[in-house]
Amino acid sequence: MIAALLIALSFQLGLTPQHIEEDAGVNDLVKRYSNAQRANDASKVAALYAFDGMVIPSDERSYRGQVRIEALWRREMQFRTNFAGVIVSEVKIGEDSAYVVGNLFVRPTEARRFVLVLERAKRAPLSGKTDWVIAADIWSHTTVAGFQPAPGS
Repeated sequence: MIAALLIALSFQLGLTPQHIEEDAGVNDLVKRYSNAQRANDASKVAALYAFDGMVIPSDERSYRGQVRIEALWRREMQFRTNFAGVIVSEVKIGEDSAYVVGNLFVRPTEARRFVLVLERAKRAPLSGKTDWVIAADIWSHTTVAGFQPAPGS
């Protein structure tokens, strides 16, 4: 289902299917997303979203806007016992939009597969360090039997 959604988003956003060289701004945003997740810092995570950004968790209602997104991440982070990292499997970048596909390992055996839809910000996000923001974040839960990400990933 996520694959079909990703394809639909790709066409709607005008992303090309061919490989496009990764942009330093997108890489910076992904690194800051990973670092804020690792630090369990909901306010830093929420600051990476567009002011009207949206999170669509699996089997839940959607959350729109940085204030609601921060509240969601604060709730999610309080149940983490052993955050294991973020692993990105694909990045595609267009002129004004991009997407990132990966896994957020909330515990060594529990992951969230995610798709981050990025857009170039008309205004810098609260962090002010990149011209890219997260427009939408879509995830699903999965169990990862026997997988342990490398330290520092």
